[in-house]
Amino acid sequence: MVLGTAEGDPIVVAHESSAAASLLVNRWSEDSGSGPSLEYVLPNLDAGPIAVVGIPVPRLARVSSDAFAYRPGFVVSHRASSALSIVRYEDDSVSQPARPFLVRSSVVSNSLSHTGTDQRGLAIDATDRQACEAVCVETDLACMSKCLSTPLRFYVVSRAPASLLVGEIETKVDKDGDAITGLTDRLSLDEVVPLPFGPSAVKLGRIVGLDGALETRVFTVSFDSRFIAAYDPRAHVIDTIIKTGRGPFGMAFDAGPRDDGENEAYLYVGHFTDSYLGVVDLDVRRPTFGTFLVNAGPPVSPREEQ
Repeated sequence: MVLGTAEGDPIVVAHESSAAASLLVNRWSEDSGSGPSLEYVLPNLDAGPIAVVGIPVPRLARVSSDAFAYRPGFVVSHRASSALSIVRYEDDSVSQPARPFLVRSSVVSNSLSHTGTDQRGLAIDATDRQACEAVCVETDLACMSKCLSTPLRFYVVSRAPASLLVGEIETKVDKDGDAITGLTDRLSLDEVVPLPFGPSAVKLGRIVGLDGALETRVFTVSFDSRFIAAYDPRAHVIDTIIKTGRGPFGMAFDAGPRDDGENEAYLYVGHFTDSYLGVVDLDVRRPTFGTFLVNAGPPVSPREEQ
């Protein structure tokens, strides 16, 4: 799986069979016309790295790039290990020529569940922190620093046992006297939520609540048992289970106001086994909430079944 940071320059690819991660750097520009290039391979990760998610870069790091160096981070999950690896991108900009590389800065073990050795999809919700940062003026570093006390919410699905692991990423401001010298991210897990058998992916989406406002949900898809579960991060419960067709896999969301100002929300589900796209209603106020409204294209059975 390939994921980049919020700025989109470094791209990290996990290699399940070789326990490694590759770094690609996007050097595209209108003048050069060049694209991403392979710069480095980080070996000797824990067994079965399978998914990657970029840690959203704090606004303080973006506006203070000349004052201190911030190394964009990625979290890597593993299919054959209980570890979550955090790797950092080093741009090596002071070298001539620059040779960017990756460093594994820390490893977090899943100690919440009995086995926890098959972790798949990852998601990070930075909504609350970014809402705080949005009200800070460009020169108010103290305001941006205060926003870092709001942690990022972190989610990973585990297949052994089938569960959603919930945690947070805290960011500490490192100082030398009054001068900021850097930022340190710390990942921790604090909650286990049982899921239908065979979860394989997790994504953040929004539904329309009873009051007509948009509400965040954490959607997990279980390929094996054909269910999608929606977890409410505020109430800490799964409040919706959606029955799908065979082999649900990819998810995408469309939520926001219509021309008349009323919110609407839909979930698009790609079915791997029967090769079709389904559209699910995510408006709690309607009787069709949590059901498929339409299929885009007819289901097509695998060739060996035809």
